[in-house]
Amino acid sequence: MNKLERGADYRYRYFKANKGLFGFLYFCPYCGKFLWNKKKIEIDHIHAIKKVQYNRRLRKRYYRSDHGVNDLSNLTASCSRCNRQKGRKGGIWVFYGHFGKYFMPIIRKIMQLGVIFLFWFFVLPLIPEAWEFISTILGRQ
Repeated sequence: MNKLERGADYRYRYFKANKGLFGFLYFCPYCGKFLWNKKKIEIDHIHAIKKVQYNRRLRKRYYRSDHGVNDLSNLTASCSRCNRQKGRKGGIWVFYGHFGKYFMPIIRKIMQLGVIFLFWFFVLPLIPEAWEFISTILGRQ
């Protein structure tokens, strides 16, 4: 098999090496969407195969790898929308692919906490009945 072509087993190898959160939950590194259905998850080549074939630096890098362009460091789970949108593009998409692969679950949790914070301190004070309800729950009069 040529190291610069799509392999037959890269999807299997990706899921075998990356079990996901709780063994089934994955995140799209580009948009942060939860991915849980393995049949609908698309395994994306962070550096697109065509891009690697035409770029001398990337070609050299992936020739050294055991699995070439299908190396696990170049694969990530993504949603179909982001995978289609990315296409052969590089640039910021490559950064999101590598960065988001490891940090998107953390970023997503921070965003959720931020929304809770905004709701608690900026929306609830505008609703007097809500504060009365919260004070009764907390046992304060």
